[in-house]
Formats: sequence, structure tokens, C-alpha cells
Amino acid sequence: MRLDALIGAAQGAGRRLVLGGVLPNALLLATLAALIRSGAPGRRPALSDVADQLRQAGVAQSLVVATAATVVALLLTPLQLPLVRLLEGYWPDTRAISRLRRRRCKAYAAQRDHLRALTSPRSSPPPAEERAVIDRAVWRLRHLYPEEGGRVMPTRLGNILRAAEDQAGGRYGLDTVTFWPRLYPLLPDRLAALVDDARNQLDIAARFCAIGVLGALSTGILLAPHGSWWLLLPVALGTLSVLAHRSTLNAALLYGQALQTAFDLHRFDLLRALHLPLPPDLPTERAWNSALSAFLAQGLDVAASYDHNPAPDTPPSSP
Repeated sequence: MRLDALIGAAQGAGRRLVLGGVLPNALLLATLAALIRSGAPGRRPALSDVADQLRQAGVAQSLVVATAATVVALLLTPLQLPLVRLLEGYWPDTRAISRLRRRRCKAYAAQRDHLRALTSPRSSPPPAEERAVIDRAVWRLRHLYPEEGGRVMPTRLGNILRAAEDQAGGRYGLDTVTFWPRLYPLLPDRLAALVDDARNQLDIAARFCAIGVLGALSTGILLAPHGSWWLLLPVALGTLSVLAHRSTLNAALLYGQALQTAFDLHRFDLLRALHLPLPPDLPTERAWNSALSAFLAQGLDVAASYDHNPAPDTPPSSP
């Protein structure tokens, strides 16, 4: 890897850490510290006291808050994937949560079936005023819900990402989750940057969503005994969490489009890298890819003939 690529990757990781971790953590810690030093929850804090605490924070105190925010961000970085999976709907397997999961999956499956009925083939062309409604339903069906009913998730984010998996590698017979780690290293820099940017937006929005929930709960506990307009603070943080969740949905749609582009343009590069022959048509491709997915994901035997000839655009190696 070139030095400029390494520098770019380091800068991207640092920007993601600051925007998605250090900054929201520092704001939350500073707010909680100001509330506690102003008397909460023992007595009702005055707005002037909180403002004075924030204004009088010296260099040492600011450094402590910044250090604590950085440490928390670093400690929570390995939990980024579990956080996104929690928002997707991969919840603990308890009786109450399983019942909630089934109920929500059933509701989303009903919405999906309604869209399928709305977009089903008709004996005659629909009236002009219905075409826009049908086109919108087709888009929602393709991007917001997985193709198979058994893959429906209990959250909007989970269904968007499942739909992206189906539209990216699934329509070519490839298991997207299995093949994506193998395809990503083969992407050109511009497309890889597009994918990384969409994924970073998703991760940062998910982090702000979690920070908003934690902030609403913690400030709510500190300020609940005092009521009145102080409760606007946890309400505002809860609203921030809701807005951040909406941002995760938009980021997931962008990430799904980037995944589809990667598989559309470079799935054959993956076959060449595996020294496998290129399929002659789409039905054959789906059959071969399905068998290859079973081999890589489950270890099932597959009959494959290798093709060790270099790609047409690859120059011969020097002796």
C-alpha cells in the first residue's frame, strides 16, 4: 500500500474517532459535570450556575474532560459493530424480547406483502395517477425490505441492510456477507472511498443515537426531581437520538447503493482473483456463485475448474 493511502486511512480513522466519539462524549461529560457541580440531583440547579460552571472550566478541567472523552471513545470503538447490530434488531434471546421481535417482524412482513400486492402485475396498464404510487412502492419494496419473508428484521435499519445484501450479491447468487470481505480489497480507491464514507456516516449516526439515549437517561435522572423546564434537556437529547436514528437509515441506504455498485462492477474481479472461470451467462453465474457461497460459508464441497490464465488487462509478469 502506498504511503499516501496509509496517511489517508489514518486521517479518516482519526476524523471518525473525533466526530463519532470524542466530540459527543465530551459534550455529554461536560454537561453532566456542570449539572452535578451546580447541585443536581440534590438541589435544583440554576441556569446561571450551570453557565458559570461551563464558563469557569479551566485548562486542567477541560483537559480532564477531553481525556475522559477520548478514553471512552477508544474503549467503545470495539463495540461499534455490536451497536449497529443492536439497531439492526439482533437482540438478546429472552422470552419477552423474542415475543417483541416476532411481533415487529410480522408487522414489517405485512407491510412488505402490501407493497408486493400493490406492485403485482396487472392485466391492463394502471391509470396515470397511480403510476407514481406504484413506482414509489417498487422503490420501497426493493430498498426497504428483504426479498424473502424469513429474512425480515424487527427494525427499519435491519431491513434496509438486509435488502442491500439481497440487491448487492444476492441477485447474482453470491452471499454478500461471505463475499464482501473478499471483494473489498479488490475495489479501486475511488469506489472504496465511497463505501468507506457511507459506512462512516452510518457508524457516526449510530454513535450519536446511542449518546442521545444515554444523555436523555442520565440528565433525566439528575433533573427529574426538579421538574419544570429543566426536563427540556433530556427531551432535547432524546430528540437528538431520534434524529440520529433517522440519519442511520439514510446512511444505510447510501451504504447499500455503494455495495450494489461494488458487486455490479467488480464481482468478476473476485472470480479472477480466486482463479475461477468467468460464467457465460446470468443463470450459470447464479448457479456457480451459489455453490461457491456454500463452499466458503459452510465448507460444502464444490466441483470447480481453475483458470490460471491472467486477466486480459493484466500485463505479463517480468521474468
